[in-house]
Amino acid sequence: AVVRDLERTSSLLDSYLAFARLGKPALRPFSLEGLVKSAAARWPLLRWRVAPECTVVGDETLLARVLDNLIDNATSAGARAVDLRGERCDGTVRVRIADDGPGIPAEVLPHLFEPGFSTRGSTGLGLSIIAETVAAHGGSIRCEPCASGTSFVIELPLHADVVQSGA
Repeated sequence: AVVRDLERTSSLLDSYLAFARLGKPALRPFSLEGLVKSAAARWPLLRWRVAPECTVVGDETLLARVLDNLIDNATSAGARAVDLRGERCDGTVRVRIADDGPGIPAEVLPHLFEPGFSTRGSTGLGLSIIAETVAAHGGSIRCEPCASGTSFVIELPLHADVVQSGA
């Protein structure tokens, strides 16, 4: 398990370095379902469902880190369960990550993705890096207010072959 974690960390660092050097992620098609299955293996509290043919183009390692950061933030804030849903929607893949934690105060929402902003005394770079990573993949991320807990929505372009085949 330690070797697997070290290999994953090494791969993540390689992806970050390539991203920093080139200003864009390495793009390859991959299945969202496979990405989420891997995340579920690392995070037992994750419940998930991904629609078939949710194929995106991107750096799988960087996008895995996006999911890990969001799930880690949820657990650090007190969530006991995280629910992830992936679906196709008008040429995009929409991923909703919702948790049962205490939620985010309304006055904090406009600042969530600002570099250096933190309510917990951390570096405040996590959500900023997430937003930059998603944007570099041609996508977007937002936090939607909930009655309880927190819900993030990521939209990524659907892989062109899936769009063209009408699958």
